Amino acid sequence: MWGALVNSSRSFARQVLTLVEDDDGINPVKATLLRRHVAYVKCLSAHLKGAKCGDEVQMLIPREEFERRHDTNNFPNDLLNTSAALLAKEYQAGRLDSIRLARLESTMVDISNCQGGMERIANTPLPYPYVAFPRLFITLFCLIVPIGLVETLGWFTPLASTVVGFMLLAIEKIGTDLQSPFRASEHEIQMTALCENIERNLDSMLRGAQEESKAS
Repeated sequence: MWGALVNSSRSFARQVLTLVEDDDGINPVKATLLRRHVAYVKCLSAHLKGAKCGDEVQMLIPREEFERRHDTNNFPNDLLNTSAALLAKEYQAGRLDSIRLARLESTMVDISNCQGGMERIANTPLPYPYVAFPRLFITLFCLIVPIGLVETLGWFTPLASTVVGFMLLAIEKIGTDLQSPFRASEHEIQMTALCENIERNLDSMLRGAQEESKAS
C-alpha cells in the first residue's frame, strides 16, 4: 500500500502543478499543497507507528495547525481535509474548474484509501491462537528433536538441535514482527525511506515547475 501511496503522491503533485492555474508567475498555493503533502506522509508514518509527528513537520505547515496535532486522533486525515479545502478555494477563485477539481479529488480519495488500508493492517490484531500455538509447537519440537537425532548424530546432536531450533525460532520471530509491520522492529516497513523518496520526488517536480515558469 505504501507503493500505491508513492504513486498517488506523484499523481497528486503532477495534477496540482498542471491543473491549478497561475496568475502572475507560479501560483504559490502549488508549493503550499506539495509541502502539505510531504507533511501528510510524514505524519502518516508516525501515526501508523502510534506516535505523534516530529518537529520537522512544523516547517511544512502553519504553526497553529501543527499545534493541533495533540488534539486529534487522526492528524494525517486532518491535513488531507485542509488540503482539500485549499483546492476548493482555488475552485471558488476561478483558478480550477469543476472537472479538474474532480480529478484532484479522485486522487485524494485514492490517497485516503491507502491510508485506510494501512490503518486496518495496523489496528487489526492477529487472533491470540495464531501467535501462541506456533510458538508452543516450535518449543515442543526443539525439546523433542534431540531425542530423534541422538542415535544418528551422537555427540553432534546438541549442535544440530541448536541450529534447527535457532532457524525455527528466527522464522517465528519474523512472523511475530510482521504482525505489526509498521511498528519499530528489525523487520518493519522502511517508511522513513519511503517518505524521503516522496519528498525528493515532489521537491524535484516543484523545482521543475518553478524553473519552467521563470523561463516562460
